[in-house]
Amino acid sequence: MKVKKWEYQQRQTPNKQSLHYKNFMKQYRAYNRFIDRWGRLPMQSNTSNRRPIAERRLYQWASQIKHKMQQRKLPQWKYNLCTNISGWEWNRQSNVWTQRYLECKAYIEQYGHTPTQIRPERFPKRIYKGKWISPIDAQLHTLSIWVMCQRRKFNKGELLPQRLNALIDIDFDFEPNMGPRDGNINGMDTMENINRIVEENDYV
Repeated sequence: MKVKKWEYQQRQTPNKQSLHYKNFMKQYRAYNRFIDRWGRLPMQSNTSNRRPIAERRLYQWASQIKHKMQQRKLPQWKYNLCTNISGWEWNRQSNVWTQRYLECKAYIEQYGHTPTQIRPERFPKRIYKGKWISPIDAQLHTLSIWVMCQRRKFNKGELLPQRLNALIDIDFDFEPNMGPRDGNINGMDTMENINRIVEENDYV
């Protein structure tokens, strides 16, 4: 399935005389001043710590910006400015996503295709008490779930633009692949090693 990279269609150059631009930059500068003063990002209130209203407003402003980004309605100039904010993350799970992305990239480079969806019930000999016997299989299963989530987000139009483009760069296949119904899937542990683990741990 051939997928085109995301390109911003929003106007690239803002009207710096507009009230919209001036209001955005006012909040942008206030957000940066808060970070410079307190050494952290603005946070929302919780049951144990009620934040000042000014901080809560900055947090809400940032949340609205990120929501626009998820909807792919954020102009490029706003994206560029916010990306340069110290400590700014478009998604709290960015570190986890990057780790899975690198695992997927390595898998594609080694096997020439995107990881196949793996259902544990199709491999009963590799399962003991509802868990994978081999850590290798467990890790590959986690990666296959991540792949499935990226495809689902893509089909719903919810995949962040920079993530979409990153996946295209590694030849990620957005079409689901159930894989073979029996036998090993590329990257799964060998049955010889699984049998050894079973013997060493007295699995019955």
